[in-house]
Amino acid sequence: MASIAQASATISDLQIELSTYWMQNSSEITTQKQAHTTAELATNLILERTGLGSTLAKNTVPASTTTTTAGSTTTKSAHRDPVDRLEKHILDYIHHCTQHVKKVAETRVQLAKAQMAEFKALEDFEQIATPSQWNIHVLLKPKMKAWSTKNKNYRTVLKRIEYDLPPKFISN
Repeated sequence: MASIAQASATISDLQIELSTYWMQNSSEITTQKQAHTTAELATNLILERTGLGSTLAKNTVPASTTTTTAGSTTTKSAHRDPVDRLEKHILDYIHHCTQHVKKVAETRVQLAKAQMAEFKALEDFEQIATPSQWNIHVLLKPKMKAWSTKNKNYRTVLKRIEYDLPPKFISN
């Protein structure tokens, strides 16, 4: 739990650092937008003078209309959009990299529920079992334990063969 809280605090710290970074670079972003708009206008002028502008002008939207309609809201969203995208990528990465932890935790919960159900069934059996049934239970318990161990080892060996891994006594 401490590592999750620490990771959450680190992410929050990074979010704050990113937002201050984007706020400090607002003039640089505005300059880049102006340069981009100027480049688009220059391209449109060149295309119109060469005669290619008539075919391309129908498909493109003039840059001046996009910049004047946005106004001051573009400045705030321009700072926030890259931060939001970066946050989304970071969260997707964290989600992708921690899926195995979620799966392990769910498996443990399912195993605990199954063990709890088995224990309750054993308690119920102890209360209602006759002496002969209890003797059979005591007789079969070590045999079932041995079978369970053999079955587990057999499955492990099958997986090692499937993945073409050497036996444990060779690899250790």
